[in-house]
Amino acid sequence: MKKKIYIPVEDIPEEGVTVFYDDISQLWEGSEYRIEPFSRAEIQLHKTADNDICLDGKITVSTILICDKCLFPFKQDIDAAFSYLLTTKKTGKEPNPLTDEAEFEVKANDDESYLFDGINIPVGDIFMEQFELQLPISKLCKEECKGLCPACGADLNKETCNCKKTAFFTPFEVLKNLKIQEKSKK
Repeated sequence: MKKKIYIPVEDIPEEGVTVFYDDISQLWEGSEYRIEPFSRAEIQLHKTADNDICLDGKITVSTILICDKCLFPFKQDIDAAFSYLLTTKKTGKEPNPLTDEAEFEVKANDDESYLFDGINIPVGDIFMEQFELQLPISKLCKEECKGLCPACGADLNKETCNCKKTAFFTPFEVLKNLKIQEKSKK
């Protein structure tokens, strides 16, 4: 079971506080990600005049990903700095009668605001969110990765396969023979 990390709002002094985490790798226990030990985080918290919380932070995480092309595991370092305005204030709309859930807007920019319960700040969830936002969409061990041969499965980064390069049938194959007549210019 993964560990949750919270900071009680009552523990934040008026002048603010900086908190360091030497190892946040336990946040990903039981998840699909392999996180290297000693992944770190740092956050600064201070209260605003209207009792919101400003959070500035940074995470440094090393993870093992699987290449999308060759399926080889490789190390990926993630460094992310982020800022949030943590608020308890909901504004806007009444509950949706179809889903019976309240729809709301958070003040400031949605990508920088975070709605929380006003009692505990879920910094572990924020760290995990920032990690996932920094993951590459296409996970490649190296930019020039050649991948695997689709016929025999050979790793084309390490060897050349002896497979016949057969053409694969696609429904668009018939378009090769399509001839387009150009309209004469008048």
